Amino acid sequence: MKREQPLEYVNELKNAEKSTTNLKDSILVSATYDSGQKVAVLKFYSPETRRIHLWYDNTGHKPYCFVKPETVSEETIEELKKRPDVVKIEKVKKHDLLNDQYIEVYKIIATDPLAIGGASSRTSIRDMVEAWEADIKYYENYLYDEGFPAGAFYRIESSKVVHVKYDLPAAIQK
Repeated sequence: MKREQPLEYVNELKNAEKSTTNLKDSILVSATYDSGQKVAVLKFYSPETRRIHLWYDNTGHKPYCFVKPETVSEETIEELKKRPDVVKIEKVKKHDLLNDQYIEVYKIIATDPLAIGGASSRTSIRDMVEAWEADIKYYENYLYDEGFPAGAFYRIESSKVVHVKYDLPAAIQK
């Protein structure tokens, strides 16, 4: 059996169908961000095809960060609202686990993760405010928000990712 060269496989993957629309039970192995399409991309390993298949987010999920109101001025919030890479700023309630209480915070939703986490060519939101989640990779935030733990089995049905639940074998349950 001829073994494929790694570079050939990478080129084949790049030229493959952009987003997998249907896939049998496969393992979520990783995620990344496609800056061209501005979406998270999930990577699934299919035991059947022995290949990595890509699924591009189609849910409209956007990168965001939280800011405590007491750490930012109203002028800064107004300045952020004028930025073309800020989609929306809203006040939301979040549970502060350290103090076991609900607090009100600003949720700043952006067009892409670089708006929050910083590209070297422009000022990022985290350079302007003390932002929670600003140092978390966007695709990790996406996995958490959408409830996609890596290592779990999923299938893709009509472009929708569906969790596959497996019962533990009796010996393990015992």
